[in-house]
Amino acid sequence: MVRKRNRQTKGGAAPLPPAKQMELNQALNHAVAAHQAGNLVAAERGYRQVLKAIPNQPVALNLLGLIAISQGKNARAVQLLQKAIVAKPDFADAFNHLGVAQRKLAQHERAVKSFSRAVALDPALTEAHNNLGNVHKDLLAFEAAAQCYQRAIALEGKNFEPHYNLGNVLRELERLEPARQSYRNALALNPNHIEARFNLAALLERSHDLPGAMEAVEEVLSRAPGMAGALVLKAKILRRGKQETEAAAVLEGVDAASLAPEDGVSVCFEMGRIYDALGRPEQAFAHFARGNQMQKSAASKEVMREARRFRQGIEETLEQLLPGIADNWQNIGASDRQDPVFLIGFPRSGTTLLDQVLDAHPLIQVMEERPVVPRLVKNLGSSGKPLPNDYAHLTGEEAELLRAEYFEQASRHLELKEGSLLVDKMPLNILYVPLIVRLFSDARFIFALRHPADVVLSNFMQLYRLNGAMANFLELESAADTYCAIMELWKKCRTALPVRVHTIRYEGLVTDLEEEVRPLLEFLDVDWSDAVLDPTGHARVRDGINTPSYEQVAEPVYLKSRYRWRQYRNELAPVLGRLEPWAERLGYSLNDGF
Repeated sequence: MVRKRNRQTKGGAAPLPPAKQMELNQALNHAVAAHQAGNLVAAERGYRQVLKAIPNQPVALNLLGLIAISQGKNARAVQLLQKAIVAKPDFADAFNHLGVAQRKLAQHERAVKSFSRAVALDPALTEAHNNLGNVHKDLLAFEAAAQCYQRAIALEGKNFEPHYNLGNVLRELERLEPARQSYRNALALNPNHIEARFNLAALLERSHDLPGAMEAVEEVLSRAPGMAGALVLKAKILRRGKQETEAAAVLEGVDAASLAPEDGVSVCFEMGRIYDALGRPEQAFAHFARGNQMQKSAASKEVMREARRFRQGIEETLEQLLPGIADNWQNIGASDRQDPVFLIGFPRSGTTLLDQVLDAHPLIQVMEERPVVPRLVKNLGSSGKPLPNDYAHLTGEEAELLRAEYFEQASRHLELKEGSLLVDKMPLNILYVPLIVRLFSDARFIFALRHPADVVLSNFMQLYRLNGAMANFLELESAADTYCAIMELWKKCRTALPVRVHTIRYEGLVTDLEEEVRPLLEFLDVDWSDAVLDPTGHARVRDGINTPSYEQVAEPVYLKSRYRWRQYRNELAPVLGRLEPWAERLGYSLNDGF
């Protein structure tokens, strides 16, 4: 909440007679009192009365700007607040309110400057620290946001808002235990805040504390009985506890079409998972299809344009990946530190299970689904396209700068330990193999492979946060086409580039973990450790897993998902013909497939 400070600061006007000055001071005080009481009409009238006599009176301009913000007149608010700042350049409150208006106008960079100026002028201005955190959060600068909220809490620990906001950004940073504590701190100050209580319940479920999550979500539902998100979470907790029939009963009376799109989609996907667990594939598939269609209808035009650009980028890379292309690349020299290992593959091919296996090894660190390589692509130029021909004239100096940027970005996501092998787990880094090979001459790749029909089905059944890549999985046909295009790209990379790779089959991983992993560790030049045989235990003690598969990897390794597609043969019929050639090419027998 934006606070109003009654600072009796005079602007740059000629001195008034004492009686007139007293009259204006009283008018200003009455206006401020009306403002604080919520009588904006009287407050605005009083501020304008003051400004009629002193056009640049900063307090009146500041608070009139605040009223404009409350009325949604943010452009007008900016004008008023800028005038207040011209009249009083050290006016911290006015900078703070200016930042609020700029943020509402989506002028985020300007808002950062305004809030930063406010806290520089008045380091004790709690509200400005909190607001600065909010705009950093808008810009996805979660670390910076967390620091701002922590400063606000240090200044005013009994303020609910920064505790709640800190919980939100710590959740984004996958620091689940500190996030849970922040929500608990917020609820201690405001026990009736439904979103804070719901977020705490969701984090407890994500941390595999199902009894604690159920207790928390029941508390939410006692206060907000029809809250769709809470009903979905309760159903999920029951399903994870093998109470599928009870889970279905929670949601069967919920009309997904009547809900906000995000809630309706969540209901559909959870019902799909429940029916899949109950062994009722036809009903499960119908719910997944409905959820995907709802998500597509609600998706922004920009997301769908990004989906088309994603496919176009694959096609452009395929056109340039000709045999011998690497022969035209001038030598740029090796890195001065150990090159990372890149865990790639089509999404839902077992990469999350494999990253838990590897991360359990004492000498391996896995960086989990962080877009470090895509950021390097953007740094290559305005086109932002990972096209092999763009790399022909890359100099050694440019390459070293990009490699340094890679490790600098990686260090923001995990503490890189001396002597540990870094594994960059990002399945769709498969799109950037040409750049990776170009920059890291000793790079090794782990390629996760799974039956094509299982992969396409699993992506169709997964509720993603939509972006240009994931939007291609909203329909079965586009998911299959995307699979074929990406596998064709991988095949051409293997032909055209010097790729050092070890392939891991998901089916082997879940059937005989040790037999599949021993050769992999030899490929990585890492000694054997029995710790890799307990990926479930490792997943359960980790603070957070940055992947939609967090739920599955916390369960014992099981065979249920191996060849699951067979149960959905009828539903997959429209795309099986497209996938069959890849199934045979990748070594899946007809008994496993078509």
